[in-house]
Amino acid sequence: MPDTATVKQALSRLARRPARDSLLLTGEDYRTVVRAADDAVESVAAAVEFLDADGLDRLETAIGAADEAGDHAAARRGRRARDALTDFRRAVRSDQFHSGRGTTLGGGAQGDGNDTGDTYG
Repeated sequence: MPDTATVKQALSRLARRPARDSLLLTGEDYRTVVRAADDAVESVAAAVEFLDADGLDRLETAIGAADEAGDHAAARRGRRARDALTDFRRAVRSDQFHSGRGTTLGGGAQGDGNDTGDTYG
């Protein structure tokens, strides 16, 4: 599982990029699916759209078709996109991004009337 900092950086990069119009999947040719998955890695909106359209299942099929066709570059791109999208989906579903959920905070510096968070003063 990727570390939190890596996932946060990836999500931040994705959030800054606009969705691409080319993500509408018009055919089931493996090249089209791999390209859409690769594009989905670049945008949160595109990633959500791709995942909602059963993209990972279709991508797995496309990777197999690329391998069978001898298009190893497309298969590699598909695998990289699959790994990134799987990490994205795992991060979105994870509770680690819900700040404070289920966390009991101790008194710490707050217990002594210090509301600045300064533990020395």
